[in-house]
Amino acid sequence: RDARLIVGAHGAGLANIAFSRPGTVLYELFPSFAAARPYYNILAQGRGVHYWADVFDCPAPACVTTQSLRAARWQVDLSLVDRRLSEIAVRR
Repeated sequence: RDARLIVGAHGAGLANIAFSRPGTVLYELFPSFAAARPYYNILAQGRGVHYWADVFDCPAPACVTTQSLRAARWQVDLSLVDRRLSEIAVRR
């Protein structure tokens, strides 16, 4: 509830932003196959939370054979995350 920045992979745990204060920043990390799921963006807008997101590759065959976040092996580009967090910090 008191967080000013929340960073997390797309998934049910992000539903806790429902308890965030307006002005909190949510940065969501998506595997490429889940990028069309705007659930937490919509929730963030309703709570006055600033929403950021990036999509990361889920190379075949991992994403071809499953659409499960638990089973898929997707890769997060940590240099992109670092740059994005710097950009978020400048805009706050």
